Amino acid sequence: PFAWLHDQTWEDCVRLARDFTTEFATLLDDIEHNESVWKKWFDSDAPEQEGHFPMGYGQRLSAFQILMLLRCFRVDRIYLAITQYVTVIMGDQFVTPPVIHFEAIWEQSTPLSPIIFILSPGSDPTTDLIKLAERSEFGVGKVKLLAMGQGQEKVAINLIEQSVSRG
Repeated sequence: PFAWLHDQTWEDCVRLARDFTTEFATLLDDIEHNESVWKKWFDSDAPEQEGHFPMGYGQRLSAFQILMLLRCFRVDRIYLAITQYVTVIMGDQFVTPPVIHFEAIWEQSTPLSPIIFILSPGSDPTTDLIKLAERSEFGVGKVKLLAMGQGQEKVAINLIEQSVSRG
């Protein structure tokens, strides 16, 4: 309906209005008849903040329904909003990454059980691993680092196979 509103955004709003009629029955009309309010919210730096939702949606929707609405308009803000949601509903311990004790991990490893890290966005243990390799008898030269991306699966398989054969 508006140039600033992506087709996918509108389709997602239609789906919300269709599948959740109690909560979002007037959503499409609200958007169409109040473009400037919705555009201002859409363009805001922190649309996930409860006070920013247009037309009282932040007050009348549950926390999860707010996530659904935010997801329609601002996928780029959903990670932070979900983190905040989990913190409020379940507690901080479910979003705070554990402190990793590399020495303890090293002590538990054997030549038959290599250490492989599967990382979440924003984590980078490279510096800590290099420091551990320097402090231990392992040595920095034996550390193999690989950032998984497109086409890296063969390289990763090769490194794992080398680790298995060489210990």
